[in-house]
Amino acid sequence: MKQYLHTYQNDKSLLLFLDHPDLIEAVSQGSSVFVQIFSEHNQADFIKRIILLIQNEIPTATIAGSTTVGEIMAGSLQLRSTIVTISVFQSTAIVPLQICCTKGKEEADGARLIDYILEQGINIAGVQLLTTPLTINLSKILSGMETRKVNFPFFGGGAAVYDASKYSLVFNEEVFLDTGIIAIVYLSDVLKFYAGSYLGWEPLTKKMTITRSDDLIVHAIDDNNAYNLYKKYLNIPNDEDFFNNVLEFPFLVERNKATIARVPFFVDENGSIEFIADVKEGETFCIGYGDPVAMLDSSHEIQGQLLEFQPEAILIFACVCRRFLMQGDINLEIEPFKAIAPTSGFFTFGEIISCKDCIQLLNSAIVIVGMKEGSGTRRNVEEEFSHTYQSCSFQTDPFSKKHNMIVSRLLHFIKILSSELEQANGELTQLSEIDDLTQLYNRMKLNQILIKEIKRCNLLQVDFSIIIIDIDYFKNVNDTYGHNVGDSVLVELSALLKDVMHENDSVGRWGGEEFLVILPETNIQYALQIAENLRTAIEKHAFSIVSHLTCSFGVTSYCCAEYPDVLIARADKALYEAKNNGRNRVASLDC
Repeated sequence: MKQYLHTYQNDKSLLLFLDHPDLIEAVSQGSSVFVQIFSEHNQADFIKRIILLIQNEIPTATIAGSTTVGEIMAGSLQLRSTIVTISVFQSTAIVPLQICCTKGKEEADGARLIDYILEQGINIAGVQLLTTPLTINLSKILSGMETRKVNFPFFGGGAAVYDASKYSLVFNEEVFLDTGIIAIVYLSDVLKFYAGSYLGWEPLTKKMTITRSDDLIVHAIDDNNAYNLYKKYLNIPNDEDFFNNVLEFPFLVERNKATIARVPFFVDENGSIEFIADVKEGETFCIGYGDPVAMLDSSHEIQGQLLEFQPEAILIFACVCRRFLMQGDINLEIEPFKAIAPTSGFFTFGEIISCKDCIQLLNSAIVIVGMKEGSGTRRNVEEEFSHTYQSCSFQTDPFSKKHNMIVSRLLHFIKILSSELEQANGELTQLSEIDDLTQLYNRMKLNQILIKEIKRCNLLQVDFSIIIIDIDYFKNVNDTYGHNVGDSVLVELSALLKDVMHENDSVGRWGGEEFLVILPETNIQYALQIAENLRTAIEKHAFSIVSHLTCSFGVTSYCCAEYPDVLIARADKALYEAKNNGRNRVASLDC
């Protein structure tokens, strides 16, 4: 395959490009021609005129494209331009598909799209997706597409627009969509793809939890108003510039043992934050900030992989967040790729890449796609890259990376400072929540857990139970052996309780020789069984000095809408019943 790049200036410049002898010869010898248009303009009439000019010169061309918020031409950023990329294939067919999506039916639309794609043949080499993420729930569409297992790659980007008050567009020679997807299916037995991506964002804040969300909207974080997070940490106002101000500070979400970014798009008057990619209730995240040096290191790593792959063309889909972060230094990241192969692309509102059995929707990331027909026989590609890389603009300027180095070092400083503060806070938390003698939870922490379980029980309508444990005749231990031995007994019993209890249960020192066990999602029958197992384990345990020890147990379950002190009082009453009936036994009381 061969690739030709052009920046549209006017109709005359485009016609001169289309009439170039090299392009004409390549088109005459190729099996198919695929033209991509990436443009700042979201006026359909403007783009249609360009499409007609191309069709008049290359009637067989397949045409598709997207509106953008930054264009990549020959590996360099261009602003407010229109670029035309022409790929001439020798043994590949291009099939454009389009689907207009319906709000609320995105998963069905995704299933319909993957069926359309699979109907095109058995020799699908890869699929490129151009989407409108501002008007559809793209996460659900991709989820719908995952209902069918495939062995070819997906890649692409979300259409963007310079003016946030206007819709972004994707298009082919037949339709223009502001709510849908253009899919370009590459049919070939010889076409090969390399697709790589990386993030480069690092955490700035402590970990937090999304405690209430609805589809693409986050209402509460750690049970507090979602917008207050950005007000607290970054003093970002809730106004028309919210999106531009938060672009560099996405959520870094832990999902499937990996970190992905999610960029806030809009905040409403109630302080709920809307995203263009999925966020899930219960997920943990930090606010992040991009590390330019880490980005450049990752870029260099992918350059090495592409050198080995030896592509004949490269496409780049890069999030607009990276342009906001890097500003004029963005070419440090993307310009070296032009030394490997002709490179074009655009800055996006969301990036797409497939990984194993899923199609990932990314934010703040960059997706680099290399393609080639056959085995790739570019001669001395490493030497060519080395020579061209040395001539890249940033290599000749000794000050070009200094701003990035400063930002990276400040980010490192913040990370170290945050780590030290987190460690100090952890130590303070340890002091405030842990009983100094037994190293179990103290009464204050147990009360907090009780309140949390009561809220959870009322919300989800699940059971939970408690057990109060009291050491039998503990006063005799202190009177006979002294308080030091009494303390050692408490420590040894605490260790035994920790060993026996399930990790989801909570156990702590309630006071003196009393202990409290909190059992989430446990009814009273199972709680009685647990208490009996504890009683037996303690009775059979050989304590270091006192040898034999027993405990009495009071068991009860939570009744809807009651206060914590009522619950504790009922467990206490059951405990007194166990003691009055001879000790070393379990007693219970229902509501």
